[in-house]
Amino acid sequence: MIKHIFTDLDGTLLNEQGQVTDVTAQTVIDSHIPFTLVSARTPNDMEPIVAKLQLNSPQVAFNGGLIYRKEEEKRVILSESFISWELAKEIITLIQTNFEELGFSFYDDDNWYTCRLDEGIEKEASIGSQTPQLVEREAFFKQKPVKIYKIMLWIFDEDKMKEATDFFEGLGIEELAIVQSSPFTLELTDSQAKKSKGIDFILNHYQLESHEVAAFGDGHNDIPMLEKVGHPVVMANASDEVKSYAKYLTKSNLENGVSYGINTFFNQK
Repeated sequence: MIKHIFTDLDGTLLNEQGQVTDVTAQTVIDSHIPFTLVSARTPNDMEPIVAKLQLNSPQVAFNGGLIYRKEEEKRVILSESFISWELAKEIITLIQTNFEELGFSFYDDDNWYTCRLDEGIEKEASIGSQTPQLVEREAFFKQKPVKIYKIMLWIFDEDKMKEATDFFEGLGIEELAIVQSSPFTLELTDSQAKKSKGIDFILNHYQLESHEVAAFGDGHNDIPMLEKVGHPVVMANASDEVKSYAKYLTKSNLENGVSYGINTFFNQK
């Protein structure tokens, strides 16, 4: 019996408009299986999805950087890993010094910041529910420190993506995780912010074994999550590499693949 399901959002649970369809939402609700979103997104971006699916189990944001649960409309933090204030300042300074042409933004638990509005910021805004705050770097880092959970770069050139990835990996900063989460986005988080950490936390919290849980994913950054569960389900729109980690293959995210997967593989009626 499946006692918990984890799912990625973009390319998995969500359609091309970044929404959960009514079909998928009803399947999740009717399944009565505790359901956890595991995403690079912010809690605020996840909130409309949590509400539509009527979820009250722990949720995983910022690729595992923040694990939380809603209780009486308040966000209760269960676990967190964030970039230190000084390191965030250093990284953002390096971006503006070495990659001034690249768009980037950064996040605390409630706010989205950017130093320049550009194509990447516009694209991010189109798939989320937040509006970025335009800030100036030096002034921002003179204020009282806040927890920076993620720094994200939008890079639309393949060669520039490799250059930026090699640059940050070459810094050798042990506290920093560098993940290309899509063809166009490079995400920098605390090294402990991993989707697999979110899975581990919930398995331990509810005393679950891997054979009792399932996960849906489509991207390379979902592989650690898929490896943690006994029933990994991969979307039809995933690459062949990601599909090699699947126990089950389901339909694409444009075909209600999560709904199909739950009804086909985990229907417990």
